[in-house]
Amino acid sequence: PTIAIVPLQDPMTATNDKTGATWLSAASKEIQRGPHLHDDLYDILRAFGKDESDAPGPVTLDPDAVSASDVTSSSGGGGSGIIDAIPYLQNRIAKELHPEIDDDQASMFGRRFSSVSTLLKEESKGNEVTTKQLLRLALHRRTVQILSTSDPVLSHRKALRIRALVDFIWSQSFVLGLKDTAANDAHPTLAQIVHKHELKSSSSPHYTEFSPGFYHATVEGITADYGPVHINILRIDMKNSSCRMKCIDARKTCTDLPTLAKQMGAVAAISGGFFLYSEPDIELPSVRTD
Repeated sequence: PTIAIVPLQDPMTATNDKTGATWLSAASKEIQRGPHLHDDLYDILRAFGKDESDAPGPVTLDPDAVSASDVTSSSGGGGSGIIDAIPYLQNRIAKELHPEIDDDQASMFGRRFSSVSTLLKEESKGNEVTTKQLLRLALHRRTVQILSTSDPVLSHRKALRIRALVDFIWSQSFVLGLKDTAANDAHPTLAQIVHKHELKSSSSPHYTEFSPGFYHATVEGITADYGPVHINILRIDMKNSSCRMKCIDARKTCTDLPTLAKQMGAVAAISGGFFLYSEPDIELPSVRTD
């Protein structure tokens, strides 16, 4: 989207001087009077902020509005008058996370942000404010807030918080979308699927024993409580297997996971992306790659 820069105050303090309004308070009013907006939406928008006043940025429900002073401060110069919001923020993420994580990871976080923002974007429905619009609003505003912070602690946790924000907004979009679906009652809960397939027992026909004592199963479908799920289950019978677990740092390994597992002689492998790798403040006894 090509959008005009909104000439406001510093992005960390921008509010309506006369009313003390913020984009979050404006969204709250819209949620209260909009019967098509789910009540849980406000709590999602409030995440990553202390309270309703801790919502800096342009006081508008347009996700693509960007403060002129934010563009100036992040670029080191004046704005051009018109910017493309998604690539602008994607580039900020890739650039400003670099001190905490390497270039490849910073670029990946930027691409992840861009993908989620693009997927949440929808065609205009006149003046009606939609759930996806408000989720994009929170994604964009909180991204700028995280990147612009001068807090001595949070300023060293930008990568961790950006990753958490993007994943949180995307996952909640599915949950809210499902709750708003009239046919929601037709979907089972995740616990009901597990019970139906008898996955608490290794004798369940849904398990495949691919090595002595090692069982694999997959849970797929739409759930009433977690939205769409695709879960791989690895069950290990410790009495009937010679199981040993090993963690390796494979960030500099130029191969895929199946090939690496075969090279290591592993029966099963889990990508390290599920574990600690970009957090700046890992404390003992935890270590990087746990």
